[in-house]
Amino acid sequence: VGPRRRVLGKGGGGVVTAVKEIGIPGLYKGVGACWARDIPFSAIYFPAYAITKKQLEEKGYNPFLCSMGAGLFAGVIGASPTTPCDVVKTRLQSPKPGAIPYKGVRDCVMRMAKEEGLGSFFTGVGPRVGRVAPYLALSLTSYEIVKVGVAKFEKAVSESTLFGGAPKGKGKKGKK
Repeated sequence: VGPRRRVLGKGGGGVVTAVKEIGIPGLYKGVGACWARDIPFSAIYFPAYAITKKQLEEKGYNPFLCSMGAGLFAGVIGASPTTPCDVVKTRLQSPKPGAIPYKGVRDCVMRMAKEEGLGSFFTGVGPRVGRVAPYLALSLTSYEIVKVGVAKFEKAVSESTLFGGAPKGKGKKGKK
């Protein structure tokens, strides 16, 4: 069950209901932890993807498999070390019923370390990696496929008189 549903109940409501229930500041709970997760994740993931994909392509592997493999690998090495920030974000956004709410990121981190130990920061690392890695592998592979399709389409359009391209016989390959 998502954080919004846990906070707002079964119906979930909309923005108006959320503001009534948790207030404007409640909409931004965990945003600091979210940034602390997403910025390092992106700094790890995208370079790892690009480097791995390039190395696989240089070895002559199928481009689809290169993208999928690089995406999976980069997802694992990006999601694993950023899990602690994801756990803190989740705790801030969906406190356990009856528990004393956290005052912010610092309070959450300090209490988790003191009360539960450092292992608590890696709660759910397996499921997170198992969700993030394939999702991003599929996303970037889809992007790569669309990018190739768009390039082919742009080339076809630029060579077509129908869309204002070079008239037949005046293009690079055309006859005079």
